[in-house]
Amino acid sequence: MTKLKKPLYITYSNQRARDIRRKIASSQPFAQITTLSQIMLELFEEHDNRTLLLDPLIPSVVLSIIRETEIYYFSYLKPGDDGLEQIAALLLKCAANRIDLSDLYSGEKRDALSTIQSKYEEFKQENGLADNADVESSVLSFLHTSDKYFHDYHGIYIDYFQKEELHFYTSKIQKECVDLLSERYKMIPVSDIADSTAKLYTPSKRAFDNVDEVRQALKIARKLLLDGVGEEEILIVTSDISEYAPIFRLQLENYGLKGYDSRGIPLSHFKGKLNKGIPRVADTYGACKERIHQTQSQAEKLGITVNEDDIKKHFLESTYVQSEKMGIQLTETNQLVGTSRRYEHILFIGTDIDHFPPKIQDNFLISASDAVKHFCTNDYYINSKVQLRLMQQLANNLYVITARYKNGRPLAPSLLIPHIENTIDLSDIVARDEVFETGKLAIPSREAVPFIHSLKSADFSSFDGKGVEGISAKPLSASQLNSYTNCPLKYLYQNKVDVSAPRSTEEGFDFAEEGNLMHLCFEYFGKAIRAGEEEDSLNQLMYNISNRAYEEYQQKEKKEPNIYHELFLSTLQAGLVDSRDKGLLARFVSYFKDNRAAFDNFKHSEFEKKFLLDENLAPTDDAKNYFIRGFIDRFDNTKEHVSIIDYKSKKVKGKKDKNDIQTRIKEFKDYQLALYILYAEQVTKDKPISAHLLTFKGDKEYSHFASLGTEHQNDSICYDDEYRRRLKDNIHKVKASIEAGDFAFNDSDEKQCGYCDIKHLCHHTIVNKGVDCE
Repeated sequence: MTKLKKPLYITYSNQRARDIRRKIASSQPFAQITTLSQIMLELFEEHDNRTLLLDPLIPSVVLSIIRETEIYYFSYLKPGDDGLEQIAALLLKCAANRIDLSDLYSGEKRDALSTIQSKYEEFKQENGLADNADVESSVLSFLHTSDKYFHDYHGIYIDYFQKEELHFYTSKIQKECVDLLSERYKMIPVSDIADSTAKLYTPSKRAFDNVDEVRQALKIARKLLLDGVGEEEILIVTSDISEYAPIFRLQLENYGLKGYDSRGIPLSHFKGKLNKGIPRVADTYGACKERIHQTQSQAEKLGITVNEDDIKKHFLESTYVQSEKMGIQLTETNQLVGTSRRYEHILFIGTDIDHFPPKIQDNFLISASDAVKHFCTNDYYINSKVQLRLMQQLANNLYVITARYKNGRPLAPSLLIPHIENTIDLSDIVARDEVFETGKLAIPSREAVPFIHSLKSADFSSFDGKGVEGISAKPLSASQLNSYTNCPLKYLYQNKVDVSAPRSTEEGFDFAEEGNLMHLCFEYFGKAIRAGEEEDSLNQLMYNISNRAYEEYQQKEKKEPNIYHELFLSTLQAGLVDSRDKGLLARFVSYFKDNRAAFDNFKHSEFEKKFLLDENLAPTDDAKNYFIRGFIDRFDNTKEHVSIIDYKSKKVKGKKDKNDIQTRIKEFKDYQLALYILYAEQVTKDKPISAHLLTFKGDKEYSHFASLGTEHQNDSICYDDEYRRRLKDNIHKVKASIEAGDFAFNDSDEKQCGYCDIKHLCHHTIVNKGVDCE
């Protein structure tokens, strides 16, 4: 019986393979369509007797080489560090692109990397191993000598791996393979895209942040569906699918929509549901477990030390479960390149200047320019221009949605986006959490009716933070007084409802933790000086203290030390025992040297001094029934005067910043220094008192950027009888307002909303009763 031969199509991506399949499905239903990388792997496995070294093990091999050969330059690297993966990637990139390390580096870095490269090649040769770069080299050699692999196919078709200024090969060796195949076999015909330009639209109200971008895109999609447009004619495209896909999945149900994204969901997100309940998850997990087992088995066979939990975590986080392809699709901009599928409507999100073109992240080995020059990486700016032009060609209508803020920072639209005059009004499309009219709920519950009424009403109610019952003002602190004064609703959420901002997923210290460690170093240094523990130099003393404080802080917070923590510590320590520019700790030492006589070596100082005030704002020792509690970073109580210092991590850029904080102190929008003096004047009789905010960030080594004192001094505010009276009045007014349940969102501005941790819960544009933050 004659074996049926089928045609073979070789392309560059799975997305492009699906596009080709769609076009030839009727004429060539049995055609095999695959990617170049898959063909290369099959050719290698058939014609090369070496074993493929699995990618997750290469960083462990690199670490073993660093330790065994005692390469001091990289001795700081530990298991799991990103630096090991970057070195591993560099070795493969250089091999696949025939780049000599001397073309990139010099001196100690070149020598260290050359040693690793040499030992790595020896390791592979001794164990009969090959990596992905070797796969490409092996396949190229085979193609030069034979085309036997392709004899079983009826017609070989090679895709064009170049489109305008972009290319789709990832190394020089891949390019040579493509060139060789292109000379021998037929090219896949290129479908011409109609030379038309989409009509551009943008929402009439610009999105607030990335969540609002997704909400607006889904509103547009729902509006189009209600107008009779089919789901297959709508495509949502993003410049950053890692950021937008999770938001997209969470918001779909809110708008009564179904959808899926081209990335999928990491297996790690399913946790206990990996083996049951969802068949596609169980199937994916089964394949993932096999890869985990293969990797662990190869590591054991080769004597490579790996952390099994790290291997499992790697595969669970890098393996994606594809959702059922139903509803609206979300995909990446680069997935459109090379396709010719037209859509009636494309909705583009992530169009701010930070996302499009994407910012290129250098690592400690390869810069963005190195990637483009040496490693066949497309220029990101040119790539983004082509993507935008393609979207305008593939759609009849292109909707561009841009956020105003990201992490509290204002954003500008990408310079690549043209001016758009046509706007689309989305006010008639509401989500389940944006219901304004009773009629929008089929059967409104008894509990829902007052809430819906409050949304429609111009009057404030408890739903808006007005007249909330059962709230006590006790206890308060300076930060809580500041919080309530600036935004009562934020105070309610964070201090009474106990809503916390999501913790950062970054592996390093967050901003608050960095400040805590800095404060701890200052405190320990002061106590050491007061105890007479000076060593060879003050810098050396601070260096030793910072190492101790770092270890104690890690233990107290139960944090597993990693490279990010050590890098922050190193940044803090800059200039103490090395020639780097002074970091915060070295600047503090300079501050001490300049002022040690006035401090009298901290002999009269208390650090992290705790105080309590009762409801009459008098000092109390009643730890169970106090009204206000506070901690003073440094309390200097000398014979002549009292000096209060509060250390800040804030960077002060100039006179305007100083004036702004002084104004806030004067207008009782910042209570910290005033509250400290209120306490100090009652426990230290008849002494002048001065209080300062002190920063070590800025053009100067240190700067008192805010002051308050009982005596007039330069531009500081005087804490006199009138100021004291107004201070007490304002504190009691805050107490009365809290206990009256007055938490109305009444005076926040757009800038403050941008930095707010609870802005999504607050929904400021509704709670502010029509006062738009545009």
